[in-house]
Amino acid sequence: MTAHSSNFASNRHFQSGAALIVSLIFLLIMTILALSMSQTTTLEERMAGNARDANLAFQGAESGLKSAVTYMNGISDAGPTVVSNSVDLTNQDDSWWTANGFEYGSSSQELTALNSDPHYVVKPYALNVADSPMRDGGSITTYYQMVGRSRGNSTESEAVVAEIYGHKVR
Repeated sequence: MTAHSSNFASNRHFQSGAALIVSLIFLLIMTILALSMSQTTTLEERMAGNARDANLAFQGAESGLKSAVTYMNGISDAGPTVVSNSVDLTNQDDSWWTANGFEYGSSSQELTALNSDPHYVVKPYALNVADSPMRDGGSITTYYQMVGRSRGNSTESEAVVAEIYGHKVR
C-alpha cells in the first residue's frame, strides 16, 4: 500500500491547474455564445414586431380602399367629392388626411389594433387624354384614383395603396 500512496502523491505533484483553466475557457465560450444568441433573439423579435406593424398598416389601408369602392358604388351620377388632381399624396401628414380624407367605416367598424383610423381620398384620373371621360356605348365612364392610407400600431409604419376606378354615368 505504500507504493500506491507514494504514486498518488507524485501524481498530485504534477497537476498544475489545467482542469481549472480548461473549465474557465469553456465557461467563457459558453457565455459569449449565450450573449450572442440573446442579441439575435432580441433582433428577431423586433423584426417580427415591425413586420406585424407594417402588415397592420397595409390591412388598414386596404380597408380604407374598400370603403372608397363602397363609396364610389353608392354615389349618384353627379359624381363624387374628390380632392384636386394636383395634390401630391405622398407628402401629406396626418392632419391633412384627417381634414381632407374620408375616415374608414363607422364607429361600429373601428380597427382597434391601429394607431388611428384609415382614411381614403378620391382623385380624378384621366386615361390617355387629360380630363376627358371615356365613351362606351351611350354611357360615359369617368375614371378616379382611389387612395387608402393607414398607420400601423405605431406612428412609425405607414401604408398607402391606390386603385383606379371607372364610374359609368348613363
